[in-house]
Amino acid sequence: MEYIPARADSEATQDERGSAINPQSQIQIHGEKPLTCDAQTYSREGAERLSQKRLYSLDMVRGIIIAVMAWDHCNDFIGIPSPSHRSGPGEFWSGPATKYQDSIVVWSARFVSHICAPGFMFMMGYGMAMLVTSRIRRGWSVLRIMRHFFVRGLVLMFAERVNNVVMALFRIASTGKFPTVAKLFIGFIWVLNVLGEVMILVGCFVVPIVIFLRRSGKAGIVAAQLVLAGTIIANFFVSSYLIETAQGSSPGATSPWPRSSIAPNSFFQVLLRFFVYPGNLMNDGANSVPIAYVIFPWMGVACFGMSMGFAKADKPTFAQHLTGAISILFLVSFTLVRTCGDSFGNLIGLPVRLDPGSSVPFISFFTLSKYPPSLAFCLITLGIDIGLLYIFGTLAFSRFADAGRAASLLNPILTFGRVPFFFFCLHLWIVSAASGVVRSFSKGLSLPALVPVWLLLLVVLYPLCKWYNGFKSSTSENSLWRLF
Repeated sequence: MEYIPARADSEATQDERGSAINPQSQIQIHGEKPLTCDAQTYSREGAERLSQKRLYSLDMVRGIIIAVMAWDHCNDFIGIPSPSHRSGPGEFWSGPATKYQDSIVVWSARFVSHICAPGFMFMMGYGMAMLVTSRIRRGWSVLRIMRHFFVRGLVLMFAERVNNVVMALFRIASTGKFPTVAKLFIGFIWVLNVLGEVMILVGCFVVPIVIFLRRSGKAGIVAAQLVLAGTIIANFFVSSYLIETAQGSSPGATSPWPRSSIAPNSFFQVLLRFFVYPGNLMNDGANSVPIAYVIFPWMGVACFGMSMGFAKADKPTFAQHLTGAISILFLVSFTLVRTCGDSFGNLIGLPVRLDPGSSVPFISFFTLSKYPPSLAFCLITLGIDIGLLYIFGTLAFSRFADAGRAASLLNPILTFGRVPFFFFCLHLWIVSAASGVVRSFSKGLSLPALVPVWLLLLVVLYPLCKWYNGFKSSTSENSLWRLF
């Protein structure tokens, strides 16, 4: 999910529709020689379809990711709770690894959702690059772009606090107790918060450097990509090194600080909790406030998305081929890291078997650290996400879509992908209300029973998202509604 107004993508792409994508047209970027598509590779008709396809390939991936995320939250909020198949601490860097009840079904229900968080962050970075490219062409200053990302990041962080209040109030029915102030207003610090933090940091510190370098011509564009690559490497190195050092020889231990269960007792430790070590921000025994998503290495994932986004803006055809190659490379690299790597790339589990989790070999092979994301976790999840981006970016899929096949399925997915922020907030409120009702008279629904509930949720959300997409598109460029 890309928490940037969907029109930013469309405008950037529409700028290219009559230019680099069309073999009869040209576009000049940063003083370079005009770029053209290979006229022998694509016919005029094929190029036009390719241009249309590029308007919705990102929306298709976002739509799939947000729909899968809704499944995960249905399972989490309405499903039968289990101490072994959910995250916290089972997918954290410290504490016992989850066993997923030694069940392939339970593991599958959870693993499918792993593509969501990396996809959110990657798409956000991708969209930031597209927005920068589009707005620079339209005369925006660097300060205006920075201000846009800063405000956007604050909106994301504020929205998470609002969501926490709404979710806590809706779930009173199931607990019979009014939440404490900390639980009500702070609650759970998770994905929207880190998306906002990363957008502010990348938008205010990395983006200005990248824009400055890209204005220097071809050499500057290469230098900008190297800056992004350096940021990616630094993020994963710092995270992996500090986490592995804190683990020592006992990744499954729960204490002392900075283990996930221990709350910080100084300002510096609070900063480390937000930047490096996922775990409790507060923990008084009766109440805890966990931080699940930290800045490192998620900021590296966003910078990787930004790197791919700039590549797409500069050379769309080359970026499409590169996307497919990177997807395959990541999936192969995941296998190598899990079989030949060490704890640096895995954090928990194989191959050092510090804590393999399930006794089922297949499940233990895919038992990964998500909080923070290990290198292995990012390789397989981004490999899948980028593979989807490649598939929906192919000319073959464009022809399939243009032929009208499966329109009843594609339209809802595209709609969800165009208003991901709206979908995210609205579905949380709905499943929270449902959770309060369901858990007031039962422990929850079984996995088979959750499937029709999830599908019903998507059916209910589709017309609402369709309405909001039309409403948002009718507002001015500077409208605050564009931020949702």
